[in-house]
Amino acid sequence: MAPPHLPNEIILMIARYLTPRGVANLMLGNWELYHLLRGGVIFDRTLGSSRNGVILWACQHDRKDVVLAMLHRQGEFAYRDWQGFEIVSKTPSSELHLPLRFAAFYGHVEIIKILLDWDINTIREDLRALPAAVSGQHLEAVKVLLGYSAKVPDDSPETSPFEDVYILEESPPVSEASFTPCHRHRRFLNQAFVDAIRNGYDEIIEVLVADGRAEISLCEAARIGNERFMKLSCASKPPNSLGEGRMSPLGVAAEAGHEGALQILIEAGWDVNLRDGNGRTPLFIAAASGQEAITRMLLGRKDVNADLANHQGHTPLLEASRKGYVAIIEQLLAAENVNVNPSTSSGQSALSFVAGQGIENAVRLFLSAGAHPDTRDHIGRSPLSLAAGAGFPAVVELLLAVDGVEPDSKCKQSQTPLAYAVLSGRFPGRINGEKINATANGDEQQMLDILRGSIEDRMACLGVEEEALRNGAALSIMNLLLEDNRVDPNSRDAKGSDIEG
Repeated sequence: MAPPHLPNEIILMIARYLTPRGVANLMLGNWELYHLLRGGVIFDRTLGSSRNGVILWACQHDRKDVVLAMLHRQGEFAYRDWQGFEIVSKTPSSELHLPLRFAAFYGHVEIIKILLDWDINTIREDLRALPAAVSGQHLEAVKVLLGYSAKVPDDSPETSPFEDVYILEESPPVSEASFTPCHRHRRFLNQAFVDAIRNGYDEIIEVLVADGRAEISLCEAARIGNERFMKLSCASKPPNSLGEGRMSPLGVAAEAGHEGALQILIEAGWDVNLRDGNGRTPLFIAAASGQEAITRMLLGRKDVNADLANHQGHTPLLEASRKGYVAIIEQLLAAENVNVNPSTSSGQSALSFVAGQGIENAVRLFLSAGAHPDTRDHIGRSPLSLAAGAGFPAVVELLLAVDGVEPDSKCKQSQTPLAYAVLSGRFPGRINGEKINATANGDEQQMLDILRGSIEDRMACLGVEEEALRNGAALSIMNLLLEDNRVDPNSRDAKGSDIEG
């Protein structure tokens, strides 16, 4: 704002009729007016939040003279209404926390010292200025705040936390011997530590480590993955001890994909097969998280047991199959001493999982590795039944070509793979994509036409083209099964119903 072309006397006269907010805005808007009004007008007339705005501005722009003037001339920043500036609380309240954070974020060390020398109790409860200094990457500000915070008394005040905080004259120096580090700063110290590690501020990390009050779990460090801090942390932590919630730092690093952090832990003596509270090894967690590089790294070690199961009995291969991670399945199947037929407590095998998801490449890998092609779950469903019911013709064709597959196997309800295909209702050409309901009277005749007629008749009755037949789930699956002379189209289920209804 350009200065007004008026004599200073007139400007001062006008200023005395302005509201406190107007005076503050006038001073902040122009450097010449600031110097003119910085006397009694600005400090005596500026109240409440406008006064706080002045000191914030001074802390941001490194104006030590303004900070000192505000502190000496008023020394009290009470809670006030932001609209009318009336005092809403007669209890004194410094509100110097925010100015301190501004000074810390912008790295103005001398102002930090001024504020804390004036009232060190500003940081008795609130040390948010420390994470602010870390965010601004101001090493010296971090050092100063750590020094002052170490001298804050740890006793809880018996009276109001704001009582006796504000003094109109400078406080006398306090003996350092009367102070002990304040445990209430812990969360701010830890937050600053995490921020420094996450952003790789190595010099600040070293200062916080040397201070010794900030604590961060090795699991959290592994999740962040800062290798330099990992080395520092591992040097002070005994290996093979689980953290809170019985988490393993190795597993955390594996899940996050931090190869370097994982390697540092292993070199520090951590057991590469260490299980967490759920019985999961680092390899299990890497396989379950889709971390291909970590899986490759671990399988490249001779001391890794690739087949250790968790507390539910699931192996890394079973978990990777359940999630459908083909690249990891391939790595695990190539490893030594891996059971290629793992199964859950309900009997679902790794092959069943990938067959039911239609993952053709994974099915090929399992069949090539010698997996049993006809394993059954707790209700008797084979991989072929699961693939047929889920609508994956390519997988059905693969399984039918394998020795050992029973194409007419029955589950506990005596339903065959053909029945699963029929009951799936996955037929192309239906209006609005509606599924055919094999148990509904309206669809019964259509189902009979599909089963009894030639392939051309089946296509015609449903109004589908050849391309849709090839990709048409149940119809093409039924075609594949009916062409196999081992399949009985008149097979009956447990209720006595045959495929034709």
